[in-house]
Amino acid sequence: MTTSEHLTAQRPIGSGFGTRSTTADVLAGVDLTGRLAVVTGGYSGLGLETTRALAGAGARVVVPARRRATAEAALADLAGVEVDALDLADLDSVRAFADRFLASGHAIDILVNSAGVMACPETRVGPGWEAQFATNHLGHYALVNRLWPALAEGGARVVSVSSRGHQLSAIRWDDPHFKGGYDKWQAYGQAKTANALFAVHLDRLGRDAGVRAFSLHPGEINTALVRHVSAEERIAAGWVDAEGTWSLDFKTPEQGAATQVWAATSPRLTGLGGVYCEDCESDAVLVGDDIVVVESARHRLTRLRLPEEAVRVEAVAHRTQRAATEVAPGRLQLDVVFQAPAGQKLDTRYGPSTRLLVSSTPPELLLTGEGTGTDLARELALNPEVGEGVLHVSAMAASCDDDPANEYPACHVHQQDWGVPVVIVEGGAARLPLVLAGMDRAAEGA
Repeated sequence: MTTSEHLTAQRPIGSGFGTRSTTADVLAGVDLTGRLAVVTGGYSGLGLETTRALAGAGARVVVPARRRATAEAALADLAGVEVDALDLADLDSVRAFADRFLASGHAIDILVNSAGVMACPETRVGPGWEAQFATNHLGHYALVNRLWPALAEGGARVVSVSSRGHQLSAIRWDDPHFKGGYDKWQAYGQAKTANALFAVHLDRLGRDAGVRAFSLHPGEINTALVRHVSAEERIAAGWVDAEGTWSLDFKTPEQGAATQVWAATSPRLTGLGGVYCEDCESDAVLVGDDIVVVESARHRLTRLRLPEEAVRVEAVAHRTQRAATEVAPGRLQLDVVFQAPAGQKLDTRYGPSTRLLVSSTPPELLLTGEGTGTDLARELALNPEVGEGVLHVSAMAASCDDDPANEYPACHVHQQDWGVPVVIVEGGAARLPLVLAGMDRAAEGA
């Protein structure tokens, strides 16, 4: 397994910020006077918080918007902000906006690709393109290319808002627009994978012109982005409880926008690029010559005590860089073993209480077994012609107090993400066991 000399070898840089840092925190002492930023989707959700933060630090901000009147109303109280028309799902609209901007003669210092859609019903745009891939990736791809003269002149930072949801799907090279059957979560995952890989290659192509690119996972935030996610799905994912109360593990919009603002402005990132950021930090490993692989093995725990009390308890967060696991050609049995905390059991009150997501880098590593499901055991088929790569595994389990007499049991949501480098060799392992360990009560006060 090799690391390219052309890519930034990612490791934590000690930013001093974290999960609960806000846009105000990361911009403290940063003066953006005289800088020009373009923020797609900059009038709603994290985009609005990004616009507000950059303008508050002195930047002039251009917000291209599909709903221009809505954007003008949302941004009316912000000085130094202007709105223009742009529909990322319409390449003629992308071309027209870019032409207008280039005609102004201005250079771009910051471009934040924040606009996006998540898990929407099947929608076709343009020449039959799947809407999430078209809006989240293809529109931004075209926009960056059209704005290239202004980006190069400004030596810009280009920030693409990806997501940990990239683990839901690699790029579906044989059917990127889901003509063979639509899955809204795989479509979202593919688009987010594309956002991350776009940043990697843009950084490679643009660094000689002073253009550096970053991608990021903003965290979990309750914004309009979740409008297509049903109440049942939100409960199953541990986002809300049965009463609709949002988990305290979720970030505020100001916290959710902090990582993209940090990536766009932090002096600590000068000279870096092509990296994936999370919680205002950079952490990953590299495989091959072109692909950034996120290696963020962490355990988070949300504890809800209903009906009146909601308490967030964090388990120990850790990031590891794993040695490669030698696995046998052909079939590999993946087993995620959930160890419930003492006195607890799997919570099946609202349906399946476990979830497993599997993908790989490169995508060709997995012949079968990619995707999402509720069973923590899965048989994978590995491609012996690929030889090596990384398996991305994300597992979730919900547990609650094993006490039938308790009307309001304490409930926990446990999630862990692994990046497992594998090398296919004769005589290698035929089984890959991973442990999703719940937090015992004794550790809750730690």
